Amino acid sequence: QYVCGNVNASRPCTNFLITENTFKGHVGTPVQGAAINLSNTDTSPMTNVDIGNNTFDMNNRAVLLFNVDASTIHNNTMTSSTFAGSGDIRIFGTDASGGVDGLTITSNSMSGGEGWAIRITDGPNTDITIHLNNIANYAGDNSVPSSPNPGGLFVSAQAYPGVLDATCNWWNDPCGPF
Repeated sequence: QYVCGNVNASRPCTNFLITENTFKGHVGTPVQGAAINLSNTDTSPMTNVDIGNNTFDMNNRAVLLFNVDASTIHNNTMTSSTFAGSGDIRIFGTDASGGVDGLTITSNSMSGGEGWAIRITDGPNTDITIHLNNIANYAGDNSVPSSPNPGGLFVSAQAYPGVLDATCNWWNDPCGPF
């Protein structure tokens, strides 16, 4: 947002490709501890961000999104996230700068995190689809101790109006996410 958008109106914040990288050990502070942190407070969202074919290991979180629209997270491997209060894919939305809208999360292999695989809070966030992901062994908040996977997906109240489409995923449990 500091090289495009409102700061430089002739350069819209759009068309970013983040592919074929390895991100390991990005811990930092809880707020900054993400391998990819797209926390855009500009009034215009970042758009058309493609995050694919990357490897994430032992980061606080793999991806943090705030005011990012019409984007994809696909074909990544995410393992051993370290931030218990967050998620490998962390989605924030606020009325002030906008939520995350038009996001597709597909064909990722996600396993073994201290928090959630996908955590969506604040809002509203809209038009998010989560398909064909392999999600296993996340701790969540351990509110369902009998579950082998209490931390697949967390959506807070008012974070997502309507029905979130999170079908055709493997949640490491025949009952689906908790």
